Amino acid sequence: NVLRGLAVAARVSTYLEQASVSPRVTAVDIDSKLCRGCGECADICPYIEMRRNANGTVYAYIDNVLCLGCGACIASCPAGAITQPLQSDKYIVRTLRSLLRRGQVLSEV
Repeated sequence: NVLRGLAVAARVSTYLEQASVSPRVTAVDIDSKLCRGCGECADICPYIEMRRNANGTVYAYIDNVLCLGCGACIASCPAGAITQPLQSDKYIVRTLRSLLRRGQVLSEV
């Protein structure tokens, strides 16, 4: 347990020493308007917290700097409120098209 604590302290120290912190490219987005506030994603991800709007509505929130981009929360969201820009269908199709040789066609699924 001591070794694990030292490892965590080293990671935190490295994080705090950065001059500026920017969100990860793979971070997820949570649409608070689509979120039902069920908390399923927060049960899976330690970085997602449940917040309450001024009108009392509960929604999930994640800081894009902390998000690892693993996508586990996406699969757990029954409302489809969580997306990952780099994993969207549009982005994947665009990437596949760029890999094809000129003149090849990508059939729609």
